[in-house]
Amino acid sequence: MLQNLRIVMGQTLLPVLTPLIQRATEMGVTFQRWLTMFPNISRWLGYITIGVLGLVAAAGLLTILGGPGFCAVHPVQPPSRCWSPASCSWSSPSAPPSSGGTS
Repeated sequence: MLQNLRIVMGQTLLPVLTPLIQRATEMGVTFQRWLTMFPNISRWLGYITIGVLGLVAAAGLLTILGGPGFCAVHPVQPPSRCWSPASCSWSSPSAPPSSGGTS
């Protein structure tokens, strides 16, 4: 049963995917011919690729280091020091002003 479903799906998708795969193959052959004709293109593409990957790595490193750094700079108050929103030393900008607390 499952094998029959695979056969039907393959027969249905093959006519649709074949032109796309042929076009991608032609583009790859053209690109390979350009790289052999113009070696500077391949060198600069390598430089650009390494530069983009370096930026991605730097962004990942900043993300990894930013989380603990943010937590170190903005510590969370323990619950014992903040029993109600009116007694907290901080308040939300969207919170309405409290009538009995000291702000």
